[in-house]
Amino acid sequence: MMRRSIIFAALALAVLFAFLKPASIGPVEATPRTWTVDDDGPADFIKIQDAINVAAPYDTILVATGTYHEQLSIMTPNLTIAGENPSNTIIDADGTGWVIYLRANNVTITGFTVQNATNGINMDNANNCTISGNKITSNQEDGVMIKSGSNNTLSNNVVYLNGGHGIQTVFSSSQNRIIDNLLTENKIGMLVSAGRDHFLRNNNMAGNILNFGVLGSSPIEFVHDIDVSNVVDDKPVCYLTDQHNLVIDPSTFPDLGYLALVNSDNITVRNLNLANNYQGILLANTTRSLVEHVTASHSLYGIHLVFSSYNTIGNNIVNPNVEAATGIHLGNSKHNTLAHNDVDSCERGLYLTAYSSENTIVENKILNSQYGISLLVSSSGNLIYHNNFINNTQQATTSATSSSIWDNDYPSGGNYWSDYEDKYPNAEELDGSGIWDTPYVINGADQDNYPLMNPYIMPDLNKDGIVDIHDIAMVGSAYGSTPGDSNWNQTCDVDYSGSVDIADLAVVARNYGKTF
Repeated sequence: MMRRSIIFAALALAVLFAFLKPASIGPVEATPRTWTVDDDGPADFIKIQDAINVAAPYDTILVATGTYHEQLSIMTPNLTIAGENPSNTIIDADGTGWVIYLRANNVTITGFTVQNATNGINMDNANNCTISGNKITSNQEDGVMIKSGSNNTLSNNVVYLNGGHGIQTVFSSSQNRIIDNLLTENKIGMLVSAGRDHFLRNNNMAGNILNFGVLGSSPIEFVHDIDVSNVVDDKPVCYLTDQHNLVIDPSTFPDLGYLALVNSDNITVRNLNLANNYQGILLANTTRSLVEHVTASHSLYGIHLVFSSYNTIGNNIVNPNVEAATGIHLGNSKHNTLAHNDVDSCERGLYLTAYSSENTIVENKILNSQYGISLLVSSSGNLIYHNNFINNTQQATTSATSSSIWDNDYPSGGNYWSDYEDKYPNAEELDGSGIWDTPYVINGADQDNYPLMNPYIMPDLNKDGIVDIHDIAMVGSAYGSTPGDSNWNQTCDVDYSGSVDIADLAVVARNYGKTF
């Protein structure tokens, strides 16, 4: 009996304690705290990193004015870190590393000057964060980098005097909102690369060496929501997607600062003057379009085609005048025609890479560049003739998988190479044709079999260096002919229409007296 009484007493005590315990048996969430940081007076901490180290999710860290010589590493999510005033609440990394390394979600950073490091703010796999109301300056490379991060907001920041990009997105970042930022006096204001579905509004990019650009490794990475509220040097950014049958010129789109055509077809672009951007003109996944009489200067890529085919790029002046610049760049782009363009002073005048095949490159002038033309990474089967390669350090370079055709057979001929006589001092004229008798070797099997003795002048039909009565006489002799006729002369079919007619005669007449 006594043993049973003891058992009942124990059960009674257990029931009593059950009633006395709180109803919830789960963990009790701590109340969010506010931590204070002041390097000069009473606060919880004198260093920001010390506060970050003890803070829990949903805590707030308030930082008083002062200069904090630190490099911050933020791994705790759901923090708010706020400076008292961005003008005089300064985080200075003393010249190395990142000022702020952020690898956490739902973090807000506001109210600071972020300065004097290799890079300013590195958002590495950080999502749903807000970087707002800061000054980011005087870093050797990038101001802000979003790396593999999504749904972040960068707003109302002033990003200036950084040696690389003011703002850059890389490595599959997506759906970030970049709004109301001022980017000035950086090497590159903003570069959106390797991501998709970014939202850009009211960003002012001015006075950067290069203001704005977009890159991607697949067509989807060029799909963004970028409207004309973004400006470069007080001119609107025109980032057009899914457009068809459109004419873009000064009458339809006045005073453009930047132009990109994405997922578009049958667009005509003409008579524009574009400068100081990553690309002068960008065509991404765009087909059957024409770019003509455009001047693209002071850009890393004068005219840039990616995943774009069956376009004509003609009669443009491309003078990038930027270190490591490319005049006309084709990546993953086929069946395009590059004709009558003047490309001057680049690292690479014409650059075809990444399976840019079966393009026609005719009657262009490429001069004063490190490489006149480069064909790399399986960019094969291109037809290249009647171009003038003048005073380039290396006139042409190709890879083993990028074999192309470098002439239009005899007697039409190949290209003019300004270094030909230095390379082949014993060459002679072939049958009075204005063509050298020794091929110009480019790389391996790639060679121009019929190099021109004089610069090609369209329509210098007899290749004597001037458009004159002799050229008109040639058109007269072939006038009215089509292939197969006894008087057919392919050279006189100046506009490649398949017949020698009044249009060909008019071209010669318009250029009468022209010399190179």
